[in-house]
Amino acid sequence: MCIIASVPAGAQVTEDQLSEMWTRNPDGGGIAYFVDGEIKVEKDMKRESFIDTVLETQKKYGNRDILVHMRIATHGAVCIDNTHPFEVNKNTVMAHNGILPQAFIPPAKSELSDTRFFIDYFMKYIPVQKLDDPYFQDMVDEMVNQGYGNKLVFLTSAKTKYDTYIIGEKLGVWDGGVWFSNSSYESRKFVSYNHYRRDTQTIDGVTISDNCEILPIVDDVDLVEESEINDWLVYHSDLWLPFQEVGVFDHKEMKDSFCVEMTWDGLRCSECGKTVAGIYERMCNSDCKSIEHVIDWVYDNIEASDEMIDAALYSGMLYQGGDPVADSQPTLFDSSISTKKKSKKKKSSKKSK
Repeated sequence: MCIIASVPAGAQVTEDQLSEMWTRNPDGGGIAYFVDGEIKVEKDMKRESFIDTVLETQKKYGNRDILVHMRIATHGAVCIDNTHPFEVNKNTVMAHNGILPQAFIPPAKSELSDTRFFIDYFMKYIPVQKLDDPYFQDMVDEMVNQGYGNKLVFLTSAKTKYDTYIIGEKLGVWDGGVWFSNSSYESRKFVSYNHYRRDTQTIDGVTISDNCEILPIVDDVDLVEESEINDWLVYHSDLWLPFQEVGVFDHKEMKDSFCVEMTWDGLRCSECGKTVAGIYERMCNSDCKSIEHVIDWVYDNIEASDEMIDAALYSGMLYQGGDPVADSQPTLFDSSISTKKKSKKKKSSKKSK
């Protein structure tokens, strides 16, 4: 996921926020700030020392903007070299939250992160003064997003209108005068029901009953809030991209058409709660109410012949459903379910045979 905190002059990120940011983004932290008009960058792979650095920096150098980033690796090794912010040129640094489009994904054997690849092959060739041009900002925003939810923050000592420029600002949130690229700075408190005493107790995100038993977190505590959807789309891009490939570009359409719920552990069926690994992989039992609904969508929308879809369905390739059977591949239908093909509604745009 990663998280950026863009801290304007006079504002501060709290110690609790920094602690939560690191807990959920533990692959290195970096901070950029002004010292005598020039930008200084410090990076660290250790939680305690980095948080201390940020708190101390805010006290000493909070009279100008500060940029903080904590990383969770998606591309590239976990190391200081891949820790943000990165130098764009001698007077500008940049931090990134998200997963960049395929054009900026480094080759498989590269040690570069996608952010460093974007800077080395694009951004370092652009005069930083272009950030004062709103049309250029819009162009970069459109180029790096395309449904990916990317945010870029630049801190510069160049002769520009501002110290800080945020691309994708609307995808983040302002809180206490600080702009955060997502909500992973917020403490997540879970509440679970105590079946013994019919009450709950939550301590630091762990629910404990009166008899000191740690209770399991209820199934729905990890459901993604509406404000967190963009973060989920970035964090689970491997699940989101297959839906985009078949023309589903809206998360509501995805949820409605495929009967899925977003959780921080992935997708699950909204009917039975079983795991959904993508368009073609459901762990639902064969009698789950979602199956027929999803099959309807597939026949109506997938641009393939009915014969190809039939073959996929009945060979177990389109779905991997049903109750697990030892030494065999789970299938959508079992012997207790009629295998008669359902009638297929033809799309008006589909070519007649």
